[in-house]
Amino acid sequence: MIRVWRADSGVLVGQLKAHSERVDALALSQDGKTVRFEVGRDAQLVSAASDKTLLVWDVEKEYELRKKCVANDTCLSLLVTSSNVIGGYSSGSIRIWSL
Repeated sequence: MIRVWRADSGVLVGQLKAHSERVDALALSQDGKTVRFEVGRDAQLVSAASDKTLLVWDVEKEYELRKKCVANDTCLSLLVTSSNVIGGYSSGSIRIWSL
């Protein structure tokens, strides 16, 4: 589960529940607001977990927008660009997904 907190007050404002195992990496959009991944669809957060899934989230609505099954090794880091998600893995590999 991913907990979402207000940085200015420390108040819990949401919980994102979809991963079945530990969340290993998170990446917020560069502006902290949106990443355009489909016409008319925006996301704010991407997460990777030990369940070998990569999830694209609408944080405000607490809704999973897209789910990708990924490699057998653990994702250690994520970077979100305007059109891609880049993941760094425990095997030393880097993978790039188009949004």
